[in-house]
Amino acid sequence: MITLFLFGVQPQPVQMAQALVVEPSKTQLQLKKETLEKFSNTVYKTSEMLSDTELKNLLKATGFEGVALKKAWAIAKTESNGRPMAYNGNRNTGDSSYGIFQINMLGNLGIDRKEKFELKSNILLFDPVINAEITYYMTQGGNDWSSWPSYNSGKMKEWLGKFPS
Repeated sequence: MITLFLFGVQPQPVQMAQALVVEPSKTQLQLKKETLEKFSNTVYKTSEMLSDTELKNLLKATGFEGVALKKAWAIAKTESNGRPMAYNGNRNTGDSSYGIFQINMLGNLGIDRKEKFELKSNILLFDPVINAEITYYMTQGGNDWSSWPSYNSGKMKEWLGKFPS
């Protein structure tokens, strides 16, 4: 029989426990939450305009993917040029529209949407995260843009080729 002796310093139990502590990697949900919190803070709520990449990252974190992401980005650029504080209050054209996607809150539309999306005030639509999340829901994940004139008129097509990589 052959016996091998290994000589060395054995780690103490505390050292072993410390060595076994592995920092868990963040889940996709945690990363999404962090991204959304970043865009929801006062810097982005009151910023004049989101950069093309910031807008893309916000929409991606909200859930838009693939072609729907590109369309959402192009529509947000057409509607507000990525300005969270954009407001169109021209009632002659049927508008009381807020935020990056210009969600219209005029008359009964506003009453219904406030209730459906639990909005205490239309001003909450200036938060780019809230605006994008509601738009994601309204468009069924970016698959139905029929409520957006910029989609129906084709105006958003000029932005599709400018989508940031």
